Amino acid sequence: MPLVAMHAHPNTFGPLVSRLLVIVTALWSVACVVQPVAGENGELDPQSAADAGMRPGGDAGARCTPKGGIDPALFPRCCMVGRARCIPRPLVGGEDGARLEACAGGYCVPEPIIRGGDSYRPTRCQSVGNIPGACVSVCVPQVQMSLDILPRGTCAEDERCSPCVDPRTGQPTGACEPPSSACGSDGRPVQRDAGGDAAPLTCPHVGPPVLDPAAFPACPCSGTRCLPAALVEPGQRTMLAACDGGFCVPEDFVRTGGRFVPPTCQPFSGQGEGRCLSNCIPMVRDQSSQLERGSCGEGQSCVPCWDPRTGMSTGACNQSCDRGPSIPPYTFGSCCGGRAKCIPTRLVPEGQRAQIEQKDCASSFLCVPTENIDPGFRGPACSASALLGSLLGGRPYQGVCVSTCVKRDFFTRLGTAQGNCPSTHFCAPCRHPLTGAATGAPGC
Repeated sequence: MPLVAMHAHPNTFGPLVSRLLVIVTALWSVACVVQPVAGENGELDPQSAADAGMRPGGDAGARCTPKGGIDPALFPRCCMVGRARCIPRPLVGGEDGARLEACAGGYCVPEPIIRGGDSYRPTRCQSVGNIPGACVSVCVPQVQMSLDILPRGTCAEDERCSPCVDPRTGQPTGACEPPSSACGSDGRPVQRDAGGDAAPLTCPHVGPPVLDPAAFPACPCSGTRCLPAALVEPGQRTMLAACDGGFCVPEDFVRTGGRFVPPTCQPFSGQGEGRCLSNCIPMVRDQSSQLERGSCGEGQSCVPCWDPRTGMSTGACNQSCDRGPSIPPYTFGSCCGGRAKCIPTRLVPEGQRAQIEQKDCASSFLCVPTENIDPGFRGPACSASALLGSLLGGRPYQGVCVSTCVKRDFFTRLGTAQGNCPSTHFCAPCRHPLTGAATGAPGC
């Protein structure tokens, strides 16, 4: 005697996607300046440096005197991948020093900055996403970390084009600012800013790729690229498939630097609102059999904006540039006097659909008892004596309480009874009264 047992996927209607990917573009630079003054024999003369208006830490005060650069050859080399020299610590600003590689007694400063002095201005260029930037030495640690991301463009071989503005925050990076002690025509330090013509990336991003997906290895799942771990926020890593040295990120998010709004879709047989997300995201992949494709592209599933049982947000429609759902929260409609929910037929296991009635649900939905939607539900134990069992001389049977909202044919009614279950339920036997075979009732 078959009975319904809604053994849904454990995560079918749970928080499908709590957060989407945020690609950390890791775009840093440094705008440090050194104005060491040489004495006899090429040695640094602290008194001459002070007379020139320079104090340890690179702070020239309210007024300053223009200073020229110095021959980098006076200092030892300190960078294996580019042109840089080890400058004594007192002659490098504390803030600038924090951005530079340490060396014996000082910091490793790029040669163009040492040579240029107050006249140094970084070469302008077009950085990621075609936004304004400046050429910064690969000897700067944070630039070295981003070699696969920052374009070289018109920069020197040992430089990369870092953006004037951090595209994540819209704040100046320092790459395009003048030296901290550069003097203007009024004898005062030049105002440091982002360069005037810099602008953050738009959201959603429109234009050349922020990151070229082709610059990263392809992952086994089509349409994703292996981004280094340093470029993916720690909180997002558990949501992504791991790859060699990083994580597999959908190309749309790589291309836009995370400034991407997935296409809108309808997740439940033309009802509700969702977003088309890649099946390469493990949380989506694991539930793809329970999710509709709808209007989504190949290799995608329509992830709902809300948990259809509770109306709580899944987070799928509130990421990055997404302004959120355009319609009120969608929940499954009620049926069977409010004791059941109208569930899309495709979400009910095929072998159990014959035991579920449509009742007052739409044609593509079935009326499923509310408690059976919960994958962890187990009916309470019960005992009963059915008419068929009494006629056959059988004893009272043991079973579990199942909602009367499920379909029961004539023989099922003869073989079951309410027993000690509530009036809205009947006691479904765990074993068939004639064959002794397991019925599959939830909780047996």
